[in-house]
Amino acid sequence: MVRPPTVTAQPAARGARLVIENLTDYEWRIAVAATAGTETQASRVWARSSAEINLAGGDYVIEQTVVAENAGTELTRRLPAQLAPGQTYRWRLVTLLSDPAGEAGRDRR
Repeated sequence: MVRPPTVTAQPAARGARLVIENLTDYEWRIAVAATAGTETQASRVWARSSAEINLAGGDYVIEQTVVAENAGTELTRRLPAQLAPGQTYRWRLVTLLSDPAGEAGRDRR
């Protein structure tokens, strides 16, 4: 399940900050490409961790891909995003089978 990024107001700054939160047990590759120009940044986000990418404000395409040996093209999504300078955006990675609290392997008696 893909959820749109949420925004949190921050003090004025030169760029936008994208915080990627991985709520799954999978590793993901995130690539953020400016729609105008050549700026592209990529990051790997390990299972149950987060990463941060700082960008200039503007229009981007965010590509998220599950990293797995047998991953098919259906595990890649490309989504447009407009990022404003001075803002922090949270991009949460979840799947239908995600257990956001990390409780999947625990005994639930």
